[in-house]
Amino acid sequence: MIKGFCKVGMIENARKVFDEMMCGPNLITCNTLINGYCKKGDMENARIFLCRMVESKDCLPDTVTYSTLIDGYCKKGEFNEAMKWMDGMLIRGCKPNLWTYNAIIYGLCLRGNVDEARRLLTKMRLNGVKENVATHLSILKGLSVAGKSEEAIGYFNEMIRKGMKLDAKEYGVVIIAYCKMRRPDEAISLLKEMQVRGISRGVGSFNAVLRILVEIGELDKAVLLLKQVKNMGCLPNLVSYSTVICGLCRSQGRMQEVGDLVDDMLQDGFEMDATLYSCLVSGFCEASNEEMAMRAFNDSINKNYVINVQSFSFFVNLMCEKGRFIEAEQIFKDMCRRCSLVDVDSYQRILDDQLHKHQGR
Repeated sequence: MIKGFCKVGMIENARKVFDEMMCGPNLITCNTLINGYCKKGDMENARIFLCRMVESKDCLPDTVTYSTLIDGYCKKGEFNEAMKWMDGMLIRGCKPNLWTYNAIIYGLCLRGNVDEARRLLTKMRLNGVKENVATHLSILKGLSVAGKSEEAIGYFNEMIRKGMKLDAKEYGVVIIAYCKMRRPDEAISLLKEMQVRGISRGVGSFNAVLRILVEIGELDKAVLLLKQVKNMGCLPNLVSYSTVICGLCRSQGRMQEVGDLVDDMLQDGFEMDATLYSCLVSGFCEASNEEMAMRAFNDSINKNYVINVQSFSFFVNLMCEKGRFIEAEQIFKDMCRRCSLVDVDSYQRILDDQLHKHQGR
């Protein structure tokens, strides 16, 4: 029962069962409860429970107990606390195992101390503990987080040369590293390599590549990749579509493609949101297409979405340039009536400024 409650995060129920046990607890039961506290992020109760184990001497903590606590502290970013308990387990004669070392290496990498993590990797080998892929994944992530993308790529290639069985997590780190270096072609090559190796790819990796393609102006490649995502064993999400659609809206002469992608997005079951409506309004205004801009604006109002201030400014400016002052004022009134505007004054000021500029009032 204790294990079951801990598994579903019902740690209070698990503790109640523990306290009501007729027989004395064994080490497995105690470790299960501490693990439950740690998974919930309740490190204080986990610490208190371990301290009571030490004090009672009925059920002394072992390497698993300490490693559980150390891992919990590292995952919460409380590395100094983790090291205190690492020292404590050594004093009490408990030898660190793979889990212990992996937790500390993860904690070091989280702090950007990749060199120290590598030294610890050497130490654990000397102590007869063989590392696993998780050990190297922490270092790989650490290099990427520390901005050492080139080193991360080299480390990843070394892992492949050593015949390690890598999955989406390792590939994902390197794909992000390539994106940080603005090298989307290599990132796309890795996505294709994953497909060949039968490794499932999360949509987040595709979105990272789509984002960098849009940022560097490679819109044709972004559109092509978005259309290929399904054939590569993954499904695009709203972020995928939004990234490319908004990129096209900011580029001149591509609103027809925007319409096609919006149709694809709707067919895939995704709905327009405030960000997409803002992009559409801005894009149509940039193309001087006030009819389509007004249609997109009205659609957003009907769905209770508020376009951003910048898009509203583009819209009002275009409508005033076309002499459609009354319609500009009316759509603003509709927006105020139908939608929850957080900053009405900013929108009102934009409207007043444009009317004054074009009408002199």
